[in-house]
Amino acid sequence: MTEHGNPGTEFDPALLGNVNLNSVNQLAKSISSKLDLFPEWVPSPDGKSSMKDKHRPAWILKAVTLIDLTTLAGDDSLSNVSRLCLKAARPIAKDVLEELGFDYEDNSPIHTAAVCVYPNRVQEAVDVLKKIKMLGKINVASGILLYFNH
Repeated sequence: MTEHGNPGTEFDPALLGNVNLNSVNQLAKSISSKLDLFPEWVPSPDGKSSMKDKHRPAWILKAVTLIDLTTLAGDDSLSNVSRLCLKAARPIAKDVLEELGFDYEDNSPIHTAAVCVYPNRVQEAVDVLKKIKMLGKINVASGILLYFNH
């Protein structure tokens, strides 16, 4: 049987063995300052990077908007899928969002990017997101595992 798709390559950790982290951090800082990207990103002396505290909530909220909430339970129910969709629509507690100056109502920009469910639960997720007027703001993702017996 013919193999489909990109077979990829094996990971070779030796390719990363000679990376000079100080040089990488220095180059990233130089590029960032020239392009005025992420001025709040500050490489620390130990080689790890950290954000200035005043920008941390903004970065955390941005990260939430990029999340794909996933349920991989083969025995999922409509109840589980509904809860997942509702959590995707309101991932941050109301008091926390309001403290940060965001509206918790229907027009809140803070929601996850997607929910991922098994193919047999896609229609349920779509229906729930339509009902709460979040379809189009929150995507529904799914996947199929194809097994080819060679």
